[in-house]
Amino acid sequence: MKFQDYEYNRPEAEEVRAKYDRLLPLIEQAENAKEQIAAVDELMELRRELYSMREIVKIRYTLNTADEFYRKEDAFWAEFNPVWSALDAKFYQILKASRFTEELKERYSPQFFNLLDCNRDVFSEEIVEDIKKENVLMSESIRLSAGNVVIDGVEQAYPKAVALFSSADRAERQKGYAAYERFYREREAEFDKIFDELVKVRRTQARKLGFPSYVEMAFRQRQRSGYTLEQVRSFRENVKKYIVPINTKIREEQRLRLGVEELYFYDEELMFPEQLELKFQNEEELKEITKKAMDSLGAEAHEYYEFILSHGVLDLYARPNKALGGMAYFVPHPKTPFIETNFSNVPKDVEVYSHELGHAFQLYMTPDMPAMELFYPASDACEVHSMGMEFFFWKSYEAFFAGDVGRQKYTHLASCLTLLAWCCIIDEFQDEVYSHTEYGPEDYKEVWKRLEKIYLPHRSYGKDSFFNKGTFWYKQLHLFQSPFYYIDYALAQTSALQLFRQINEQGEETAWGNYLNICRIGGWVPYLDMIKEGQIASPFEEGMLEELGDYAENKLNELLNDLKR
Repeated sequence: MKFQDYEYNRPEAEEVRAKYDRLLPLIEQAENAKEQIAAVDELMELRRELYSMREIVKIRYTLNTADEFYRKEDAFWAEFNPVWSALDAKFYQILKASRFTEELKERYSPQFFNLLDCNRDVFSEEIVEDIKKENVLMSESIRLSAGNVVIDGVEQAYPKAVALFSSADRAERQKGYAAYERFYREREAEFDKIFDELVKVRRTQARKLGFPSYVEMAFRQRQRSGYTLEQVRSFRENVKKYIVPINTKIREEQRLRLGVEELYFYDEELMFPEQLELKFQNEEELKEITKKAMDSLGAEAHEYYEFILSHGVLDLYARPNKALGGMAYFVPHPKTPFIETNFSNVPKDVEVYSHELGHAFQLYMTPDMPAMELFYPASDACEVHSMGMEFFFWKSYEAFFAGDVGRQKYTHLASCLTLLAWCCIIDEFQDEVYSHTEYGPEDYKEVWKRLEKIYLPHRSYGKDSFFNKGTFWYKQLHLFQSPFYYIDYALAQTSALQLFRQINEQGEETAWGNYLNICRIGGWVPYLDMIKEGQIASPFEEGMLEELGDYAENKLNELLNDLKR
């Protein structure tokens, strides 16, 4: 069945509540483990169906934010989600008090019970109205970020401006930047208002739940286990010490290659004076190329991509009213990943595409999980699959790009290092914003300006740029939608770089086997346990970032030397 034919039915809140009211006593009063697990499984199936309906709405709404039906359904879920969370809170409480904990852990995993602890800590009936308000604000941020830009007097999808940053013609890059900058300048008051209200409502939730600040609450919300907030902060300091200096060299070498007196933000996407051309111009051509690339990775990848094609779960090109970014979704009933990107026919598209293919591959490869909390690994773990897939695509670059693919490999590897700094500035920005209850919109901008000088010392927007006000963070939708998520990309990037090293030093077969191991685990174990199954060391290990930075820098130099021959 094609995804477009999947049926959506809005749940009736009272019917859902009645089903919980019937099943929760059965679970609580069960006389043996078998009886309790049977009742839990019945409730898990209801939750799976609710999750499926919610994901269908999310997908269809983001594909067309102007669709009135799905806009209303998205608003329904913004209201219903905290109601559902309140019902689940009772469910979790009963499970935690069970006499049959060992049997439940065997059925649903110890990690499931770790997640119960996290969910218990970050939810109570007292914050339901605050969550509803937060959900509404998050929906508003999607709408605000999905607007269009005007280029050459013509209204176009926002990604069209970003695509011009990859043009070999600097005048075209400047044109794209002007439209990009204008997009945010015109929406400054709205971005400030929505974000400030989100910060306040999240601080309120943290205070009601007894956390020192939302920073600590978010650490639990993100379901982190096996490491501490202080370890994350130490990781950021190591990025400043070992990675930022390499990034500064990367940008200076880039400036010299481009032959510009000063490297501006709109130049950063173009690592070489001329970008590679793509060998595809539309979705059908891309699918044919991708099919061959996936086939080259093995039987599992072949089967996966055949499923993707047969179910129509790709939506790749940008268009007006389509939400920004790339995303892999998952509908558990029936088990279906869905990939959404915003192609504008630039080389970066392939990187984003391979990233989302990695997420969807994990969702496809992971066996059916008994609880919806285990569909995805926690966000620190799930990004390893996506970033790892990016490196497995290297061997197929010749099929995607025309020209010397060494340039694209250099561009991708360099972007992995610059991403580490970007993730950390986003994380530290939030750390400061949520730690200071006295801060407001102007303070947020001052924090951003100060952190840019630390993490992005090369960055220049131009003398009269709107972004000199400390507003560039507007572009990061995660700040609005998924607070404190972004550091997970940095942690996962260290794991993906180790897979890259395995490919080079141990061979693709070994690296692919390790990759399959971590994909099959799903959310059954936390991040640090998962990466062990892929023979990957912890990002918090002493000397890890310094060693990986040196390795990546040496590889970058090798690629440059090969290009000069």
